[in-house]
Amino acid sequence: MVGVQLRLKRSPQGVFLSLALLVFGRSPFSQAASGGNASLCNAGQFGNPPNCMPCPVDHYGPAEGMSECMSCPLQATTLGLTGAASIGACSCSKGYYLNAQLATCASCPLPATRFYCPGGVTADNIETTCKGLDAVSQGGWWIALPATDAPVVYEACSVRGACVGGCGECRDGHSGPLCAMCISGWSRDFFTIVSHCSECPNQLKLAALHGGTLLGLAVFLFVCYFCTNHSLHGKLRGEGDEERSRFVPAMKMLMTFLSVWGVYGLQADLRETWAESTEGDSAVQASEDEAAAIDAFRGSPAYFENYVSAARSVLLISVAGQKVDCWFSGKQLSPLYVYTLVAFLVPVAVLFFLFAAFNLVFLTRRNRPPASKRLFLIVTGTSWRDVFGQKLTAAFGQILSAFLLFWVPGATTYFIAALQCMSLASGERVQVFDTTVSCGGRSYSNATQVALPGMFLWTFGCPIFFFLAMLFHVRSLEERRWLLIFAFLNDFYRPKFFWWESLRLLFVSTLICVAVSPFPIGRPSFLTILLALYGSVFAVARPYVEETRPPWVLIQKSKKGKGLKIGRSLQLRELLMWIDLALAFQVDSVRISLTSGLRRRAMEVLVVVLFSLGQLLLVVWVLWELGRAIRRHFRRKKRQAEKEDFSGEQDLLPVVDLDRDDSEEMLSHKFLLRDEQFFADAIRLSPFPEEALAQTVTFMQAENLSASDVYAAADFLFEQGHIEPQGQTLYVTVPRIATMYSDLTYDISTTDEFREEMKKLLRRVAAKLKLHNLVGARLAVAKQIRTNCRIVGGKGAGARRRRSRRRTETGDETQWEKLLGGETSADVQLRWLHMRMHPDDASSARTRAEFALIFPSAKPVCFQEDLNPPEEPSEKAEPGLFERLGNAIFGEETSEEPHLPPHLQDPLNVRLHPIPATDII
Repeated sequence: MVGVQLRLKRSPQGVFLSLALLVFGRSPFSQAASGGNASLCNAGQFGNPPNCMPCPVDHYGPAEGMSECMSCPLQATTLGLTGAASIGACSCSKGYYLNAQLATCASCPLPATRFYCPGGVTADNIETTCKGLDAVSQGGWWIALPATDAPVVYEACSVRGACVGGCGECRDGHSGPLCAMCISGWSRDFFTIVSHCSECPNQLKLAALHGGTLLGLAVFLFVCYFCTNHSLHGKLRGEGDEERSRFVPAMKMLMTFLSVWGVYGLQADLRETWAESTEGDSAVQASEDEAAAIDAFRGSPAYFENYVSAARSVLLISVAGQKVDCWFSGKQLSPLYVYTLVAFLVPVAVLFFLFAAFNLVFLTRRNRPPASKRLFLIVTGTSWRDVFGQKLTAAFGQILSAFLLFWVPGATTYFIAALQCMSLASGERVQVFDTTVSCGGRSYSNATQVALPGMFLWTFGCPIFFFLAMLFHVRSLEERRWLLIFAFLNDFYRPKFFWWESLRLLFVSTLICVAVSPFPIGRPSFLTILLALYGSVFAVARPYVEETRPPWVLIQKSKKGKGLKIGRSLQLRELLMWIDLALAFQVDSVRISLTSGLRRRAMEVLVVVLFSLGQLLLVVWVLWELGRAIRRHFRRKKRQAEKEDFSGEQDLLPVVDLDRDDSEEMLSHKFLLRDEQFFADAIRLSPFPEEALAQTVTFMQAENLSASDVYAAADFLFEQGHIEPQGQTLYVTVPRIATMYSDLTYDISTTDEFREEMKKLLRRVAAKLKLHNLVGARLAVAKQIRTNCRIVGGKGAGARRRRSRRRTETGDETQWEKLLGGETSADVQLRWLHMRMHPDDASSARTRAEFALIFPSAKPVCFQEDLNPPEEPSEKAEPGLFERLGNAIFGEETSEEPHLPPHLQDPLNVRLHPIPATDII
């Protein structure tokens, strides 16, 4: 081995020659170097001084003193130049690039829509000749310069317009590989194709942007809560599913459709539309190759590119659209890491805020029932803490469910994007959506430490949590409390498909993961298969409740033909939604396979039409259901206001107002004094005198006063809102009223006159018993119950038969039927009254036992003929979640029981009806 010092150019080929020299002990220029003191020919020359000759065409001399030059790799040339001093002077043919480490011309990487290998350029002259390359001069391609140690390969920029010229230059504000990132103080959406970097707004504008977003989110959540609560209370009042507002399923369908549309935007690689893929041999002719590269910006019209960009922004606007990275522009943090961190922390912050806000409201209002509710709470024996706590818990569950269904798809996009890497032409692996982050580096590690927990906690944790929460209470989902809490998740689903919303959220998250992943399975054809599979499962399962809503009739049925009808069921609407989405993805698959031309333009138009039609129909449906809920709400408020003008208090004012000037005339009646005394005794001996008198006043409006029918009287009173008929009083007063009505000795000729005289008699009874300030309130409560409830007594037998047939056909029961076991309250009351009227060998113990069989949830019942044993204190109800937290923080409050007047106290604890009114309203 000859020991000689060589000065090699810094290139991989020089390293290759050094290794060859050490291994073999000889080199092509060893003979020239053995001359000792003889000078050497320069690099790019061969021979011995003074006869140094430049390397011929297609040859190069990488070192001094070479006896002969080395040939350029196969399919490479020096473009007719001599004296090439490095392999970088060798230019590969079009469709190939120079691999300096292997000293070969390798085929240009695929796909051709992403990589472009120009001909006629070398690593040595690319910096001077790049501006003259027509194929890349219009921008859109990026190359790392200087290219001494990197292959001469252009890469398509992921941000259209960010790369300008053909020399690796970036648009103002852009930087980094592929010009994909923004410089400090600039921000953009890092996922969209046509979004450019822009200067960050000042802090005041940023705060206004965040405040406006929070306000919009609050309005969205309030609308969801308002419509959900309105629909569920309609269900509790006995409204059928076809009568209630269907805002909840409509909104969830719209959110799902927009999420899948965003999935299309994520996977629709517009770079495939910029250039035509080359098949077969990569070495194509110059004119064809240049045309393909120039067509990179003529493959799709601007409206289609903007439409796809808008689709992508649907899933990303929640974080990237807020420009949150502008707050950290001077801290050298990856924008994608900032977005991922925000996507992870925002649900935590919202959960904490809602929990704290609802607890604060509960702690400040738990002992302050509204004035309009106080009498009602006293009458029904309900604790305001329980009522208010259940109301807040239901609101918390509905709002949190709506927020998570809105947030999870967008957050999933950032979590899965933080894990995706790709290789540049230089061989370096970087994040797909943040090319300044090297995969395996510290920034990548930080992003994955947030993304992986985010996927486990939110992407897959939310649907699993929803499923487990409802599964744990699966036997109680039809109860009022849990029905309201899970309303946004479970409304309009059949009981056995309570888990369907969790499945749909999990499916959408899976679609996002598939679309963001840079694998072949992210192609539209695979997503079409997933959509078709889910739609097929939905069509077979039919998770929604059966509806009897009549279809839209577009064409009336003629004598000789058939009409055209469109169903309006939820099953059909969602099935059509999935068909529309699957067709749009399939059409996009066809679009990608077509070359530029009229058919491709037609496919692009069809994609836009399919997506836009579905969006338009769903948005109109949501707005219609929202308007319907608002109209029904205000109509109900208006009816309540109108009924307040004729409420029980005003109806009873002539009865109880003893301060009027004509009170003496009002208190005179045409009946006998013993009649008045009879009613006074009957009312006074009643367990609830004010309720008994109120029911007697209401009974005077009955149609048939001559029939001594206690059953009909109880049924009539129940329909009028008196859900606790006073059986003892009815048993004595109804026959007495029938006798007086049939007595011809009274100077009364018409039924209306009889009612007026009875009202005067009852006024005197109210004044004598000092109940005139309470009877009107009891009548008001009865009218409130009648207004808020669908009360059906004996007159509703036909309606019950129709519901029974529908229940037999569908297998579903209404909430009212489930509450009362298929019977109305009037039926149960009449059965008990019949038992009281025919007490064959009845004892007090037996009567209580039979009553307990009829009313299993009732408290112990005592009767007037029983002794008055001391009442055992009832067990205190277990405090709810908010109350336990408040007691732990502020200490448990000991509130005294409200003092009731003697006529409202019930030492015998008589309850003729076991179901509190608050369970029905």
